[in-house]
Amino acid sequence: MLFQQLNRSDAEMIFGIFKNVSGGAVTSGSVLQLDISTDADGNRVVKPATAGLACVVGLAAGSIADEDYGLVQIYGYHSSALIQRTDTTAPAGAQLIAANGQHYLVSTSAGPNFLLLESLAASTTTTTAKVHIRCM
Repeated sequence: MLFQQLNRSDAEMIFGIFKNVSGGAVTSGSVLQLDISTDADGNRVVKPATAGLACVVGLAAGSIADEDYGLVQIYGYHSSALIQRTDTTAPAGAQLIAANGQHYLVSTSAGPNFLLLESLAASTTTTTAKVHIRCM
């Protein structure tokens, strides 16, 4: 794990290094979960799926090519998480979870690993937003 050097001006952040085996490149802010297939080794990550939603590790800190290693943010402030918006508003403080089969987050009423840090207007498009990650 990589711990950001403490300072007064930046929020605390913690990162892990994982191998993307999701079958394609992922972009910064994409949600990733541990690979729970027969090849699972605790280091491989994939796109979230129903059977493994409890295995979400965090958000890609930058683009990660398929079959390559990259930083995944597992704790702290992230300024551009991918979020699927619905046709309702989402207030700051809303709880978010990984969406089945997607690299984005959706609203929930229980078990948050992610907290929305800004309000989102009603829309049906995927967007990026500020979140707090708690996947440790």
